[in-house]
Amino acid sequence: MPLRPGAESVARAIAQAGPGPLVLISRSGALRALARLREALPGASVHYAMKACGEQPLLLALAQAGCGFELASAGELPALAGVPVAADRLLCGNPVRASAQTAALYAAGVELFAADSPEEVVRTAQAAPGARLLLRLAVPLGDVASGCAAGAWWPMRDTFGATPEALPAIAAAATRHGADIVGVCFHVGSHCTDPQAWVRGVAAADDALRTLRVAGHPAQVLSLGGGFPPELDGNCGPVVATADAAGTATNGPQAPSIEGIGAALVPALAQLPPDVQLLAEPGRYLVASAGVLLTRVTAARTHRGARWLQLECGLHNGLIESSRGIPYRIRALRGSGARVAWRIAGPSCDGADVLPGEWLLPAGINEGDWLAIDGAAAYAQSRASAFNGLAGPVTRIVD
Repeated sequence: MPLRPGAESVARAIAQAGPGPLVLISRSGALRALARLREALPGASVHYAMKACGEQPLLLALAQAGCGFELASAGELPALAGVPVAADRLLCGNPVRASAQTAALYAAGVELFAADSPEEVVRTAQAAPGARLLLRLAVPLGDVASGCAAGAWWPMRDTFGATPEALPAIAAAATRHGADIVGVCFHVGSHCTDPQAWVRGVAAADDALRTLRVAGHPAQVLSLGGGFPPELDGNCGPVVATADAAGTATNGPQAPSIEGIGAALVPALAQLPPDVQLLAEPGRYLVASAGVLLTRVTAARTHRGARWLQLECGLHNGLIESSRGIPYRIRALRGSGARVAWRIAGPSCDGADVLPGEWLLPAGINEGDWLAIDGAAAYAQSRASAFNGLAGPVTRIVD
C-alpha cells in the first residue's frame, strides 16, 4: 500500500494552493511506515528525528503512537508544546553542542545526550549535571573496492563519531566528572543504501559496550541512529543513461527496504549482550516515505540546445539535498507527449540552482503545470531559505 498522499489529497491541495511549493505528508502513511520499522526492528524504541519535519500535527500523531523524539537543539522544543511525550522519551543526538544548548535542553527535561569526545563529555557534565550519555561511535568503513565504503548519500563519519582508540580517554573523562555513559549510538549517514553499514555499526557498538562496562559504566543502550532510506518506487536518481517508461532512472544504488535492513541486522543483534536496549532514530524514512513535494513549472525553454524547466522550488527553497545527490523521483501531474530529457533549474538567479543530471518527463510541459517530487518531503521546509526573497514550501499534514 502506498504511503504517500493519495490523488484526491494532491488534487485538493493544488486547487487551494497559493504561491510557492507545497509539501504534503500523509499522517496515516507515516504511521504505517512507523509500524513497518517496528516490525523490522523488534523491540526497538523509536525516537523520531524532528529535524526532518517539525510540524506539530505530525509530532502529535507519532506521539500518540508511542513514538519518542530526537532533538538536535533547544530550538526544536517549542514544536513539542502540547505534544504528550514524557521527558524520558526525549534524547539529544547532536554529539557536539554549545553549552547553552545543552543546559536549555536539560532544563526542559532532556536527560540523554550524545557525545563523541572527552571535551564534550566534560562540557555536558558541567552544563547538565546528572545527564546520561550515549557515546557516539564512528561507523567502520566497508569494502572500498565494492563501492560501498560509506554507503550513504550524505556521509557523517568524517565529522562525528569516536574511534575505538578514543574510548578509554572518553570513559575516563566521564568517570572523573561523575557522568554515566549508559550506552552507545552511531549514524550510518543520511539515506544509506548499504544494509551492511548498520551491521558494521552494531559490531563496533558491541565492542564499545563491553569496553565501557569494563571501565565501570552502565552501558546497556544501543541507538542505531537514522539514515534509513525512504520507501519509494525504485531508484529516483536523474536520467544519466536510460530510464524506464515511468521515468525512473536506472543509475545509482538501489535503496534497501526497511525489512531488508532489519533482516541483515538479525545476526549482528543476536551477538549483543542480552540486556541491551535498542533504539532507532528515523527521520527521512518516516517523512519522505509518506510525503511528496508539489511544485509548479514557472518556465519551459530551450537553452543551448537543451530543454530546460524552471520550477518554483529549487536548491535554496526546498531542494537543497539534491546538491549532495539525495535521490528524488519527479512525476509530471500534467503534460503530454513522449518523454524526453529535461534539465531542471530552481527559481533563483543563482547558477548553482540546478538539479543534477537530466530528467525524463513529457515533452508537452508548460508554465503552470505541476510536478510531484517523491523523496523530497523530508527536510524540504527545515532546510529552506528565503534566498532571493522566494517562498519556501508550505507543509500540510493530510490524512
